[in-house]
Amino acid sequence: MQMNRVLVGLGWLGALTLGTGAARAQTPGIELGLRLGYGVALGSAVPGSDLAKNIAGEVPLWADLGYRLNSKWMIGAYGLYGFGFSTGDEERLCETYHVDCSLHDLRLGAQVQYHLMPLAKLDPWLGLGLGYEWLIANGASGGRSASATLRGWEFVNLQGGLDWVVGAGFALGPFVSLSFAQYQKISSDCSGASCGLEVNESLDDRSLHNWVVVGLRGTFLCGTRGHGAPCPLR
Repeated sequence: MQMNRVLVGLGWLGALTLGTGAARAQTPGIELGLRLGYGVALGSAVPGSDLAKNIAGEVPLWADLGYRLNSKWMIGAYGLYGFGFSTGDEERLCETYHVDCSLHDLRLGAQVQYHLMPLAKLDPWLGLGLGYEWLIANGASGGRSASATLRGWEFVNLQGGLDWVVGAGFALGPFVSLSFAQYQKISSDCSGASCGLEVNESLDDRSLHNWVVVGLRGTFLCGTRGHGAPCPLR
């Protein structure tokens, strides 16, 4: 009899805990995310080229802003600013001609995320996005400067990760993303003496390229109820 009472009590406690967790998880809220990682470029900027021969990699600073519709679905936007690294051959070329070279990648877009186990301590999630990309190369030497920009659509951005809930409203975990994009336009400008490199035109020959990014993501969910008080992710 005593054992039955204990089991019944545990059952009621479990039901109360699950019910409370579900109610909190279903509270809509604004979700903020910050990511840091490392990315590599694959494919071609134009047919016959190889981005990997020019770009060794990048360190992207990635921000997410979205709205958690319920415990599973989030819709929102993302922005990424990557600090690129040239390959050894490109660096030696810049050093030979005494040019201060830099490389940057900018991506903006919309996304949707789906959480598979929103009530669990470890919550795997999947994401899908699309947007626009700018790849910018700059060079400066002797009072002259020049820049070239490749830009085009990021057709799809596949994402996945694992959230580990570390506190009320906070989660931390690894992520990976794979994008499929195409540069469609090129532009360039310069300043200083003997400057005649201005270009702004569409690319006739186009090719697909990819960015693979792996890293760590932290998220914070702020509830729309309770006068803006932080609300838990679970």
